[in-house]
Amino acid sequence: MLKFVFHLWSAPLTDVQLLWVNMIMDTLGALALAIGPPNNDLMKCPPVGERQNYISNAMWRNILEQSFYQFTIIWLLKAIGQAIFHPD
Repeated sequence: MLKFVFHLWSAPLTDVQLLWVNMIMDTLGALALAIGPPNNDLMKCPPVGERQNYISNAMWRNILEQSFYQFTIIWLLKAIGQAIFHPD
């Protein structure tokens, strides 16, 4: 039954494409952390309290906006990508 379910839909990305996306995202995230200026006072800051939110309202807004944007682009490419790019 499970094998039948997998044949109903085609995957939007192949295994190699998923690995490539993972490699690019890991690299960019590591670079973002690595190029920050050093700060000697970082360890002197008090820890974040248990009751404080780790994700602020502005961060939630940005997460939701980015999710909607990426979903829309992926959906459009999946829906009309062949008509736009004419792959062989």
